Amino acid sequence: MDILNLAEEVGLFPKKASSTNGGEFKSACPNCQDGKDRFCIWPNKGKAGCYWCRVCEAKGDAIQFCRDFLGMTFHQACQKVNITPQMRAEPQNIKRHTFKPHQPSLISSSWQQVANRYIDYCHENLMREPSVINQLAQRGLTLETIKQFCLGWNTENLFDRRERLGLPSETKENGFDRRQWLPKGFVIPSFEGANPTKIKIRRSDWFSEDTFPKYVEISGSKQSPSVYGNPSKPVIIVESELDAILIQQKASDLVCSVALGGVSKKPDTELHALLKKAPLILLSLDFDEVGKKHYSFWIKQYPNLRSWPIPFDKSPGDAIEKSHINVINLKLAED
Repeated sequence: MDILNLAEEVGLFPKKASSTNGGEFKSACPNCQDGKDRFCIWPNKGKAGCYWCRVCEAKGDAIQFCRDFLGMTFHQACQKVNITPQMRAEPQNIKRHTFKPHQPSLISSSWQQVANRYIDYCHENLMREPSVINQLAQRGLTLETIKQFCLGWNTENLFDRRERLGLPSETKENGFDRRQWLPKGFVIPSFEGANPTKIKIRRSDWFSEDTFPKYVEISGSKQSPSVYGNPSKPVIIVESELDAILIQQKASDLVCSVALGGVSKKPDTELHALLKKAPLILLSLDFDEVGKKHYSFWIKQYPNLRSWPIPFDKSPGDAIEKSHINVINLKLAED
């Protein structure tokens, strides 16, 4: 019995998503009890397949699947998937693994030149749209902050040629050229000094059941968390770039803000070095079930870390927009 059969046995319905590693299947996660395609299954890896959830990071082989989701002992699981137990009491994959941060990706100068023009263009679009400025104001951002961080507005959904973005051309499996999706929405750039390193777009037409992501990162961007402010100050870690910018607007004299860009994102070597030197780390992931699952990783890595959850709503921006509560000032007053 392989891992696909095991998945069906616990009520999952994996669907083939690609041919990666001999076939990749996706489904809801039996650990998170949520999502539609966050749980990745590779039936042809190892002796009977393996799995990984990209949100809660549950992972293992077919034996571990039986132990995690069928409540079996190690020897029962081996018998279930017809694998002869090794001469040991426990499988090797339960031992702790040392976290090794990845090296940040390199950014081409041609991409940065095009990125600068696109950022300027979208910023001008935003400054001509009072209604869009008002949407950011509802999340607590001032006009001065919008200008300081070069926030922009992409007016329509576009699929542009990669070459126009300073990227090499790519061909998809169907023979057509791969294009860059530039959705309608808020354009959020990140910089190192005066040089752009990342561009993300927060889609204006995203909805909770949408199969496409809320944030789209432009290809060629640096695959690293975004850092705002003075890195010698205490660091606060959040998920969203807009929340990190909001914190800098309110408390740049107190903290340096880091936006992971997603709850499952981990530090690269640059951020890891910064966090090791930080006098204090405040961890403020989105206050939801997924965010809570990731606290253990951070606490294990950084002894100078303090849990700093949002007391109202899910994030600082949501608290201001939905509950009209400035949680940043509230938390600072509590401290």
